[in-house]
This record gives sequence, structure tokens and C-alpha cells, in this order.
Amino acid sequence: MVSHHPMIVACHCEGMGWKFWGDSNMKSKFWGRSIQLDPVGVLTLEFDDGEIFQWSKVNKIINIH
Repeated sequence: MVSHHPMIVACHCEGMGWKFWGDSNMKSKFWGRSIQLDPVGVLTLEFDDGEIFQWSKVNKIINIH
């Protein structure tokens, strides 16, 4: 964990032929009967042959009944 408040997480992993790293932060919005969670940050997977994949997490909406 990089920061507790606001919560920011960072990671780095390596294996034979690959590296993975990223950071993640979460923005939230409360709409009265629902909450929206918007992850901020990019995850990266790189292979030794130079191929790179990058992606972001999806936004989430939780409805309160």
C-alpha cells in the first residue's frame, strides 16, 4: 500500500519471461440510493519478447434497495 487515505495500492511482480506492474486508486460518488466506484490506474503486463498489454478496471455501480 502506498497511501492509506486516500487508499492507493501499487504492485510489481516478475516471473520467467514476464513482468507485471500497476497502481490503483478508487474514486467514489454517492447518488442517494446508489454508489458509483471508478477505479483509477493502469495495469501493465510485459513479456520479454516486447509484447505489452495494458488495461484499466471497469467502473461499478451498486444500487441500494
